[in-house]
Amino acid sequence: MNLAPNTRRFHRRPCSLPIELRRLWTPYPFRSTTVDLSAAGCYVNLTSILPVGTAVDVALWIGETKLAFRGTVRSADGVGNGIDFTGMNDEQRSRLRHYVDGTKGAPTLPTVIFR
Repeated sequence: MNLAPNTRRFHRRPCSLPIELRRLWTPYPFRSTTVDLSAAGCYVNLTSILPVGTAVDVALWIGETKLAFRGTVRSADGVGNGIDFTGMNDEQRSRLRHYVDGTKGAPTLPTVIFR
């Protein structure tokens, strides 16, 4: 196991929010909850793992607010996927950052890269 320095733009925090991931041009979403969250992405446990590089439509709920935007699968480890939020507008990113900043009492998660 190799430990790499944290190269993420934002710290990840443990967080369980409802999320839907839908492959582009498919009618059925994968429904789950986030395991961790940052202003730039999340990790989601899934029963059907999506391939790295897959573009997805993301629907993420913060309370009663639904944020819908585009994302890209950046990691797949056999248990779930890391999703990069690539298509957020400034208002969505600000709302998400505000939510994540509100969880500052929660510990950040270390970045571990397996090779």
